Amino acid sequence: VLRLEKRLAEVRSKLSQLLVSRYENGEPDLIGVVLNAHGFMDLLETVTFVHRVQRADTHLLDIVRQARIAARRQRAVLTVLTHRQRDQADAVRRRKDALAGVLAGLQSRRAALSRARAARQAALTRTRAGRRAAERALSKLLAERARAAISSAGPGGPWAIPWAIVQCESGGQNLPPNSAGASGYYQMLPSTWRGLGGSTPAAYRAPKAEQDRLAARLWAGGSGAHNWVCASLVGVI
Repeated sequence: VLRLEKRLAEVRSKLSQLLVSRYENGEPDLIGVVLNAHGFMDLLETVTFVHRVQRADTHLLDIVRQARIAARRQRAVLTVLTHRQRDQADAVRRRKDALAGVLAGLQSRRAALSRARAARQAALTRTRAGRRAAERALSKLLAERARAAISSAGPGGPWAIPWAIVQCESGGQNLPPNSAGASGYYQMLPSTWRGLGGSTPAAYRAPKAEQDRLAARLWAGGSGAHNWVCASLVGVI
């Protein structure tokens, strides 16, 4: 665009100089040209020269017009690319936020596992008299952990599948397609989405209510948990 605008400015400058020159020198008078011509050949050369000047003027105007059109076209292309770059930056930022949420969830789960291991170790080191009480406490902690793994409660809910899986898959955000094509709150592939009867080309373009409904159908009360890789990572299956 800058190169075309520079060329357009140069052509406009030449055109301005030509117009000023025409204004200062005045248009040639046809009668004066005929009277001042020294013979027919001189007159023919003068007329030929005038025609060449007119053609040069026309060519110069065409260059100005083409340069203007090219500059506008390139500016439009640059505008489209700018919008596309901004959209891609927004998508990267959303995915970064989702990854931060997943990392926080994994750290929380790691802390819970550490507490469970500590409780188990404490139970093993206690006396037989207090072992049963320690085992009951450990069982309660593991049951709470299991309930938390399958619970659908979480920020932005309610959710159609356990919140731990949603947190691992998308961080609870309506993400655009990743490199594999999965998108939305539940990271569904386009083929899976269409097979469930999705109304849009991809899951992330549909409202959350529709994504919840189709995800619940895919979850099938837990028998479809294998459709999410994160189900095994968070301990649901």
